[in-house]
Amino acid sequence: MAPDTVSLRYFLVLAQELNFTRAAARIGIAQSALSARIRRLETELGNALLVRNTRSVVLTTAGAALAESAPPALAALDRAWDTARRGGGGGGPVSWARSASDTASAPGPRRLRPWWTS
Repeated sequence: MAPDTVSLRYFLVLAQELNFTRAAARIGIAQSALSARIRRLETELGNALLVRNTRSVVLTTAGAALAESAPPALAALDRAWDTARRGGGGGGPVSWARSASDTASAPGPRRLRPWWTS
């Protein structure tokens, strides 16, 4: 399963701050909740994103790569959500029609004989 975008956004704030307390305050959540979210993200990705100790937080190579590549991806996703919210620009209903070749090869309804004629 792919990590959720909220966890990714939290990671990006932490990557900027390099401090769990400041990042949690900036996001508006408890430090323990942020820490748990980041641990879960690392588990889902199968890679450590941070090296932590009592005095500092440092990005790993994987963490630095994610911090660099995630913002454009999130921006593209945000644009896609905005486009969808606006209805894709058309505003009208969308209908899907099958092609003539699909309907020609599709099986028709089975003809059933009444039970009393068997």
